[in-house]
Amino acid sequence: MARKKGLSPTPRAGKEVARALPTFEEALDALHSGDAKRAAALFAARAIGDPKDWISRANRNIALYDAGRWAEAEVGFKAEIEREGIEGPGAVPALFCIGYCRLQLDDALGSLAATTAFLNLSNEEHPFYADGIENTCCAWERLDRSLLAASLRHRRWKREKIIAASFRILGIQSKPRPPRKIDWYAEPES
Repeated sequence: MARKKGLSPTPRAGKEVARALPTFEEALDALHSGDAKRAAALFAARAIGDPKDWISRANRNIALYDAGRWAEAEVGFKAEIEREGIEGPGAVPALFCIGYCRLQLDDALGSLAATTAFLNLSNEEHPFYADGIENTCCAWERLDRSLLAASLRHRRWKREKIIAASFRILGIQSKPRPPRKIDWYAEPES
């Protein structure tokens, strides 16, 4: 019988038997090869084995997202925002992902709220920005704002105008934030 990786579910002689965790490379290879279900399981095992391994937690959420497990992915992304705080750079893509998950779960209002938060906390240079605009259009259509969505798809709107229109739909009385000054592609300083 082949040995499985992870913790043994039945302790021997009153002790848990520690087994090797899957490597980060194994989990990442599964994600890159399109095996999102396996990647989610491998990253989950790594995150359970080392609760400080935020990269594995984040990649597990991405694997759940890629697998179309929208409700589970949304819960994971929300937990990351709670850990990191709304101002953290990881919160911005997590908000985008929550918006898309909610769109897939037929929660147009929730999708618009998360996507608007994504747009409000990012800038036009963010790699997901164009997709955020498309998600906004989809949410607007589902909320019976088809003419508004068509206008946004056919004309370039300023970021602030998009956010302000979404705020009105959501009933939020606030002004858009200025674009965030951050280079989304910058390498972390050592």
